[in-house]
Amino acid sequence: MRTPSGGETQQVYPCGLVFPGTKLPTIGNIFVLGANLLDQGIIGLLGRDLLRSCVFIFNGQGGEFTIAL
Repeated sequence: MRTPSGGETQQVYPCGLVFPGTKLPTIGNIFVLGANLLDQGIIGLLGRDLLRSCVFIFNGQGGEFTIAL
């Protein structure tokens, strides 16, 4: 992984996303890259590989998001 502060080796993990309480289908068989982002208050990032198959709207002022597949 390349970052503004240099390169790091990270692990790749198999993953699936589930949206409980919605009609959205489970997204399975994807891989995620590990990264130490907790110091920045981030628990995860959605990449273009996932976002290319959906509509994602983020309301920063309301702290809400909408995703549609």
